[in-house]
Amino acid sequence: MFVTCRILICRVDHEYTEPLGDFHWKIADSSSSIKVLGYNCQVATGNFRGRNYKAYFTEEIPVTCGPWKFNGLPGLILKVEESSGLFKWKAVGISQKPGDIYIHDPKAFPSKKSSMVVKKVSRKQVMGMQNLNGRTLWD
Repeated sequence: MFVTCRILICRVDHEYTEPLGDFHWKIADSSSSIKVLGYNCQVATGNFRGRNYKAYFTEEIPVTCGPWKFNGLPGLILKVEESSGLFKWKAVGISQKPGDIYIHDPKAFPSKKSSMVVKKVSRKQVMGMQNLNGRTLWD
């Protein structure tokens, strides 16, 4: 599976596609479980690109997805924390309302003029553009 990332840099959307991360999760015993949005969540730990993460997932929603690139657990990931505290994600609500999903794709309607500019780049190029004083903000 792949993920497409888009980031706005200098008023231009830069986009790259890469494989989803392989976290090699280790699921903790149930004594470290918590509730998120009323769901019983188990804890799993994993490493990705040199960072250690705790993910809280619920088997009450049996999908192997989560925020950003987090995936691969036997339930929906509702909360993720990076060990230094730099990155955190937490679900704030879950809705099952049916509806349409709209994605802007200028290739789908080539006859219409669009002010949106999307530049295809590599992940490495985006990291270089985000470099600040010799230090990359995201890895």
